[in-house]
Amino acid sequence: MDVNYGCVAIGASAGGVQAIRRIVNGLPYQLRAPLLITIHAPATSRLERVLRFDSNLNIQCAIHGMILRPGVIYTVPGETDAKIHGDRFVLNEALRHDGQFASIDSLMSSIAFTFQAAATGIILSGMLRDGVAGMRMIEESGGRTIVQDPHEAEFADLPISVLERCADAEVKTTAEISNWLLEHY
Repeated sequence: MDVNYGCVAIGASAGGVQAIRRIVNGLPYQLRAPLLITIHAPATSRLERVLRFDSNLNIQCAIHGMILRPGVIYTVPGETDAKIHGDRFVLNEALRHDGQFASIDSLMSSIAFTFQAAATGIILSGMLRDGVAGMRMIEESGGRTIVQDPHEAEFADLPISVLERCADAEVKTTAEISNWLLEHY
């Protein structure tokens, strides 16, 4: 995997599917970097099918051992922890910590470690704090952190939690996130 192009990860929880759809629909062409998407969802979730309905982009459901490719949008299956090790996905059943999933933190932390300053983490609508620690790791490794504007998010708790702990996090609407991705990747 050529880390020169970097990697983008999006994490969301409650209210996040519509925000993700708006971002992906705002991308008229493939990015130069892989785009990884994880949401809190049941194991039966098929986010890649939902996204493909409105888009002609290359959208795939991540599989354990799958190699990351620039320009592909990967969705993580529901109730799954995804990490990037080298250039591959490592998928495991999501574990609960204090009764809550930490799947967003797992993905964000792994791209911080693998891509360092070339990592971008994006947090969308959600509740609780899964994703906050991973976003801090991205920021500490020199990467970029972006949160959905809390005024636009259906559930603002998660974006607000990130803003409270990540001094450099940028606030953007979903349309602004799509435009930012097109400009930078």
